Amino acid sequence: MTAQPEEQQFQFPLIAEERVSASMLETADCAAACHIKRTSDTDRKDRGQFFTPAPVARFMAGLFERIPDSIRVLDAGAGVGMLTAALCDRLAESDGAHHVDADLFETDPLVIGRLLETVDACKSRLLSSGKVLQTRVRVEDFVSDTAARKPSLFETGDDGRRYDLAIMNPPYFKLPAESELAMLAQKIGPSQPNIYTLFMAAAIDRLVPGGELVAITPRSFCNGLYFRNFREWLVGRADLLQIHAFGSRTETFREAKVLQENIITHFRRRSSCDNGRLSVLVTRSFGRDLESVERQRLPIERIIDTSCGDALISIPEAPEDAEIVEVAENWPNRFADTGLRISTGPVVMFRTREFHAQAPSSRTVPLLTSHHIREGLVAWPRDKKKWPSSFVRCDQSRKHLVPTADYVLAKRFTAKEERRRLSAGVLRADQFDDESLAIENHLNYITHATRELARVEAIGVAALLNSAFMDRYFRSFSGNTQVNATEVRTMKFPSLSDVAEIGTELLSCRAYCPEAEQVVMRRLGLSRTVCDYLKGYIR
Repeated sequence: MTAQPEEQQFQFPLIAEERVSASMLETADCAAACHIKRTSDTDRKDRGQFFTPAPVARFMAGLFERIPDSIRVLDAGAGVGMLTAALCDRLAESDGAHHVDADLFETDPLVIGRLLETVDACKSRLLSSGKVLQTRVRVEDFVSDTAARKPSLFETGDDGRRYDLAIMNPPYFKLPAESELAMLAQKIGPSQPNIYTLFMAAAIDRLVPGGELVAITPRSFCNGLYFRNFREWLVGRADLLQIHAFGSRTETFREAKVLQENIITHFRRRSSCDNGRLSVLVTRSFGRDLESVERQRLPIERIIDTSCGDALISIPEAPEDAEIVEVAENWPNRFADTGLRISTGPVVMFRTREFHAQAPSSRTVPLLTSHHIREGLVAWPRDKKKWPSSFVRCDQSRKHLVPTADYVLAKRFTAKEERRRLSAGVLRADQFDDESLAIENHLNYITHATRELARVEAIGVAALLNSAFMDRYFRSFSGNTQVNATEVRTMKFPSLSDVAEIGTELLSCRAYCPEAEQVVMRRLGLSRTVCDYLKGYIR
């Protein structure tokens, strides 16, 4: 076991009276601004360092439910101390919390001076309120420290240092495969999760039973195979109390130009006598405007779905979204149970360059990419000079081809600010004279598992995937711009006969058009409230 570094005790004199009366959060905000001015965007990005905006920090500090009179606080990845300052602002005005013992972890030596200034202000402000703040500024990695205290980061054991409250904005970056932290990550799954999930796991591991964690992180851990084992570990040890969603990807960390769907989560570590939380508070704001927050309380089973074995976490941001999720979750089947099969296109462009051709010939077959999906149809060829439109057919390329048939092609990737997450088009076999086709791997293609897909089924599937209803349903459980085949297989879906009825009505028009939206809404039996809500998302 690695020797534990000695904890550093910092004691500070009282600061000037005018600073004592100021908000500690204002002090931290000034410290953040000074650090940003004196460091480069690249250096901060390499560290995954994005300081919490003051309004967000204040909102996070206000979420804690239990404030004991003597309290231990953890701020892992403290930065300039923004979150600790926000929490101390709250504690200074509370009736309890007369003794506060805080550990602040930070590895960036360039930010430590600013962090100590914030700690100084917090100590003086709480002292002026008749309270005592004792701090330990730990210039070391929090996850490594946690791992050093026990044989395994994700095994039960007494580490000798537990907390009542943890508040964090952890760094965000993927772990290099050869790193020491990546070895720790393997204890919760074969994949390498982002560093932020290790911070969350280590924090919850070090909470006392009933202790609370409030964290702002990417939403990516809520779904997908990548974080499945982490989610299972998480929901097995902690109750989800609240999720806050921001209505914009760009506003929360706009100074850092972060295009990331972030959420705030509030967890309580489960104790042996807990029966589990029955509901979750879901809140939403537009970016940093946290003065007018929309609120709805939903049953826990509406938020955490363990029925498919993936412990998916859904976030229906509006009451209408919650109704959409309820409609979809009442369908008896998942996509894979309907007989439909979804696969990723077999052509990886950079590995098959020798087979690319700019123009069709007797030796080629059509090469289909995301550019060919247009308004619910597959339009080939298109004049895209940078992209080959054909694929050489030969014995060596045969493994990259699929038989010509009716398919639904669906984009795997959409732009971060694109209006729709799901985008699909009907590929009709009679569009092509060739016996086979090449489908690029930025597309998923959908067919039937045991037979060819009927034309009305293909039109119905594409109409559903292109609908505002399915887009809002998909967004409730996926914050990614990548549409994984695994996510589609596990999402709820109408029966194939109902899908075919939608397709039958739309035989004479495209699988995406205003008429298609109306047919989908009518066939799904949606309420007037939800229909009116969805009209705002119809192009």
